[in-house]
Amino acid sequence: MKVSIVRDQSSSSSTWVYRLGDRQSLSAWNLPIPSVAKSTVPELIHEMALKQPQAAAICSWGGNLTYDQLNRLSHALMTRLKKHGVAPGVFVPLCLEKSMWMGLAMIAVMKAGGAFALLDPSYPLSRLRQMCEAVKSSLVVSTNQTHSLASQLGLGVLVIDEEDPHLLLQRVRTCDVTGPIARCSAQNPMYATFTSGSTGAPKGVVVEQGGYTTSATAHAEQYNFTSHSRVLQFASPGFDSCIIEHISTLIKGGCVCVPDVDECRSRLAQTINKYSVNNVCLTPSVARILSPADLPILQDLAFVGEAVLNGDIARWKPFVHVRNAYGPAECSAVFSVQPTLTEHDPKNIGLPTGGVGWVVHPEDPQILMPVGSTGELLIEGPIVGPGYLSNPVLTAQSFIHPPKWRGQFGEVHGRMYKTGDLVQNTNTGSFRCLGRKDTQVKLHGQRIELGEIEHLLQSIAFTDAPQVVVDIVQHDNVHPPVNTLTAFICWPATSDGTYDQEPDGGAFLAPNDIFRHSCTVAESRLSSLLPSFMIPNLFLPVRRMPLTPSGKLDRRQLRTHAGTLSAETVKSYRVAPCSPQPPSTPEEVLLQSIWAQVLNKNANEVGITESFFNLGGDSVSAMQVGANCQAAGYRVSVADIFQFPTIAQLAHNMKPVSSYHPCVTKEYPEDTWFRLSPIQQLFFELCPNGHNRFTQQFLLRLSRRQDNARIWKAMEAIVRRHSMLRAQFHRPPTGPWVQRIRKYGPDCFVIREHTLQRLDTRIHEILVDSQGLLDIRTGILLVVDIITTATGDQYISLMAHHLVIDLVSWRVLLQDLEDFLATGTLAGLAPLSFQQWCHLQEEYVAEFLEPRKALPGEVPPAPLSYWGGQTLVDRNIWAEAKQYSVAVSEQVTQAILGHANNAFRTRPVELIHAALLYSFLQVFHDRQPPTIFTEGHGREPWDLHIDLSRTVGWFTTLAPVWAPVSKEEDMSTFVLRAKEARRAIPANGWTYFSSRFLHPQGRHYHQGQSPMEILFNYTGLFQQLERRDALLELAAIPDHGIIEMPEDMPRFALIDVSAVVMNGQLNISFMYNRHMRHQARLEKWFHECERAFEDLPKALRGHRQLAPSDFPLLSLGNHGEFEKLITNSFSLVQGSHP
Repeated sequence: MKVSIVRDQSSSSSTWVYRLGDRQSLSAWNLPIPSVAKSTVPELIHEMALKQPQAAAICSWGGNLTYDQLNRLSHALMTRLKKHGVAPGVFVPLCLEKSMWMGLAMIAVMKAGGAFALLDPSYPLSRLRQMCEAVKSSLVVSTNQTHSLASQLGLGVLVIDEEDPHLLLQRVRTCDVTGPIARCSAQNPMYATFTSGSTGAPKGVVVEQGGYTTSATAHAEQYNFTSHSRVLQFASPGFDSCIIEHISTLIKGGCVCVPDVDECRSRLAQTINKYSVNNVCLTPSVARILSPADLPILQDLAFVGEAVLNGDIARWKPFVHVRNAYGPAECSAVFSVQPTLTEHDPKNIGLPTGGVGWVVHPEDPQILMPVGSTGELLIEGPIVGPGYLSNPVLTAQSFIHPPKWRGQFGEVHGRMYKTGDLVQNTNTGSFRCLGRKDTQVKLHGQRIELGEIEHLLQSIAFTDAPQVVVDIVQHDNVHPPVNTLTAFICWPATSDGTYDQEPDGGAFLAPNDIFRHSCTVAESRLSSLLPSFMIPNLFLPVRRMPLTPSGKLDRRQLRTHAGTLSAETVKSYRVAPCSPQPPSTPEEVLLQSIWAQVLNKNANEVGITESFFNLGGDSVSAMQVGANCQAAGYRVSVADIFQFPTIAQLAHNMKPVSSYHPCVTKEYPEDTWFRLSPIQQLFFELCPNGHNRFTQQFLLRLSRRQDNARIWKAMEAIVRRHSMLRAQFHRPPTGPWVQRIRKYGPDCFVIREHTLQRLDTRIHEILVDSQGLLDIRTGILLVVDIITTATGDQYISLMAHHLVIDLVSWRVLLQDLEDFLATGTLAGLAPLSFQQWCHLQEEYVAEFLEPRKALPGEVPPAPLSYWGGQTLVDRNIWAEAKQYSVAVSEQVTQAILGHANNAFRTRPVELIHAALLYSFLQVFHDRQPPTIFTEGHGREPWDLHIDLSRTVGWFTTLAPVWAPVSKEEDMSTFVLRAKEARRAIPANGWTYFSSRFLHPQGRHYHQGQSPMEILFNYTGLFQQLERRDALLELAAIPDHGIIEMPEDMPRFALIDVSAVVMNGQLNISFMYNRHMRHQARLEKWFHECERAFEDLPKALRGHRQLAPSDFPLLSLGNHGEFEKLITNSFSLVQGSHP
């Protein structure tokens, strides 16, 4: 190989290193430089609206817009913006949730000539204020949902959704969209986006109209954006992919699909199918959580924001067209796209789009590197932005004048951008991206300046640490391997000049309580200054930082040492070390095994001194423990577990089954009609004619293939054992509905077999057909479908009418199914039948339960007029329901299930109840606190010898809980009041609900408590289907296969709130009537509720307080007497029971 070196005689620092042929190749690849696009973004979108006015432009969770509607609405908003002084060169921050308004607002600002800056509402307020100060704006645009946040930014607020969208569309239908829009030049700013900065403040990057239009015109074709595209709007507003997903899609006539945040976070695959998305831009990390087989409509996938691995390509390429896109924010979001990504070259980022690239020496841009050599990428062309907002020093460092060698290739076009990324040319002119030359990194697609985090950590938390280093570490010993933002703290010596012993002689010091406390302080302080993705989730103490032979910090050595830590060691740095105390008796060993199985934990993670509830248990899983204990020969009730919540306590107090005398009750013959249970009566009050489609369903995947005949036998055995699966309902000519048990026969339920090419091909048809087979009058209440796919996967769909089953019953049924498939028989004895329970309950209530004693006090009636009056109640059916979902982070979920309950000895459901109530009053402060009806499992027998833990039926109870709180009180007070109010309800609501429907005077006495305003149900964790060794695994039903609730079915309450923990995350779902008043405030409540959950663990930190309910046998006249006792006499108390 012959290499020539040319040195410019006028400058000793200008050097061009090349091989023969390099100049010809570089000229062919990079010349001519692309010219600036002549049209602006608003002009291109306006042209598209004239070309296809009725085509879908935006399809969102909150509404849809055609191109004509988008054009007219944005024109109307443009007029409002101009009146507020928006003109060319004026920046307008957009503080908006993910909705149709975001794209509309971007276009309106550009039509007015201004430039927008997207604010992510999830960012800390201090960071949002920094962004607003950087763009020097006097106005921020918000919606009703984000108005509260926007009003704290110190700017004027323009709320763009004050008017109902449908009314607004009618009003602007005749709007003149031919009116003048501000004429912008190519050099006018289009938007500003913010990236991490090394000084502790975010860097504002400006992108110009001409640059983005030039880039979008080119990269949209490479992304395959067309008029047939339905592009998912997945990226958060803080990521410039959000702009690409909106603007580049609309320029090409596609449809932007905008789900809400919860849909993206919790149900991404289902969401992609729900919106018929065929084109997505995702980071490889996000794409790895999806299965290509679950996305039959998807056609195009662009990897963005992170390095692509061989496995990513191999996994997706057989199903969709995969491409790799690259682009720094400083260069109009996209620099290059590789449309033909291959496994043997995953780092290839393709050819430039709208600009050109040069490879220079990483330390000296005056040196042009030979083709194929590694160097820093230098970008030239119209896509290069003007620089950083109000930061000429930083701009001069990164946006440089062309080096002298550039003159060898002809006319020079403006400044060039130093990316800091190391690349190499291939022989086709494409680039391979090999990493960074500095401390800037990307995590989950978000660009992070490590220096900014290091600066803040050392200035606000670890002020005594000589040095703080932050980096991304890949933990290969953790399964699956994860990238963790890790802070390395040079930890000072203790007061005696010594250090804590290094664990196992490793590179890191052992964490002590002082270090952990400092880490907690650091996390807390950073959370108010930085977005969550910039907060380290692992802190490692070191005695001294490693150095290279040249004396520089050796980051690679830090990453290597941290990456080899075991999962257990990593965990020890994250939480206080606590070795679970092992069992020492046979009873403790048995309980440890049962708890581990029910709670889906390894046995060695369950110590005998840990609370069942702090480990993730609840009253429903406590019933499973009781059932498993009975099968093992011991009698354990739910009340026992509440009274003795640790293995050590429970093992000492549980008794063998032989020492108990089961409740003797007479047998009731089948085929005799009997009275409905309370919840069944409520159902027929709402549906006097009944309803066959009020169903519950589970779709299960079998982890190990089973013979279909064995599944048939298992279901036959289950239907024989659980008589309510053979129930039949009848409405006599006079009198209420009644029920009876049919004798077992082959027509008691339906079981079918299906063979499908793929699960999603006919699943909806199968489930709809199954639902149509159910009939409460003939007694077909269970349909079982065995589904086998062409790939050999086996599924079981179980659909039952809700009249005969609840979630506790499903746990029993699924456990029986798994037991039979594993052993060929059902475990344990036949349970007490639901028919026997109904008779026992009816007799007891009539004799002993007086309705006036069922509640601790008066319950305020629901303020129906506040929401819309009786007319609203009459229209409260599922067809009129809207839904909003909140997903709580895994970290906060674990706190709510665990240590956050230590402050006031609460249970997770009480914390959730308190957060709902607290957030409600932050929004609805013009009324008294609401009565929240809470669902209970209803298995609360007055006689402990009555065992309902394995009985199948509909037991649910509903009870009103009213807590005396006010908006001015803090979160901790709400927690205490919610706890006391809930625990004051006798028998968790069974006393109230059963007396209301079964006692002769019950309906009259409690008539003021219907309809319900808010109904809250916490279903807890469904651990048995999440066990690693489970035969039955919960399978996701594709969105197009989900069977919705019947539209004509009346709803139980105006607002339904359900909470469930799945895959480690607490998910809250709100269902409410679309015709209720205060729609905007309702949505604000949901948003405030999400914030309340995130703040809850911090609000309880450091609190310790007892309450009257902690001493159930203590009789006191009022709360004041209890406070007096605690204050004056508690030091004299030696112990308490229970």
